[in-house]
Parts: sequence; structure tokens; C-alpha cells
Amino acid sequence: MSAAVISPNLFEAARLGDAEAIARLLETTQPDIRRYARATCRSSADAEDATQEYRDVALMRDVKEMTIDEIAATLGASRQTVKARLHRARALMREYLTR
Repeated sequence: MSAAVISPNLFEAARLGDAEAIARLLETTQPDIRRYARATCRSSADAEDATQEYRDVALMRDVKEMTIDEIAATLGASRQTVKARLHRARALMREYLTR
């Protein structure tokens, strides 16, 4: 699979906290998130759920600027679960951007 070309301006805007740029980068990295979910989940339904969970957590934290506790309360998940999902979503985005 070939990586989409990401504008340095988009990357820089996301790095500086531009919510729209972060959302566009998340959308661009969606195939990598899906591939990871399919590789680590037992069923395709579980993979789709995991994909959405990574995306949701990253958007809540990096775009909506919610705290870990706010995200955990919204999702009904533990702080540790939220932190793990956020870490994995960011790692996938970083992996995609450095190819």
C-alpha cells in the first residue's frame, strides 16, 4: 500500500495543535489503524470497533482537547484503557507519517 503524500504545512499545523489538521491526519492514517486492528483482533467486527475506538480517543484528546478523565467518563472506560488507546493511535499516526 502506498502512503499518501502529506503536505509539510499540514503536518506542521497539526504539530502546532490545529484541530482541523489533526483531524485530517487521523483520516489519512485510518487505513493503518484498520490494518493494525485487523491484525490484532479476533473478528472483523472487533477490528472495526477497535478502529473506531482509537480514532475516537485521538479526536477527543487532540481535537476536542478533553482530559483523560473526561474521555474515560465519556467512554465508560478506565483511565489506563484511554491512555493505551491514545498511545496506540498516536504511534500508528507517527508510523504512517515517518514512512
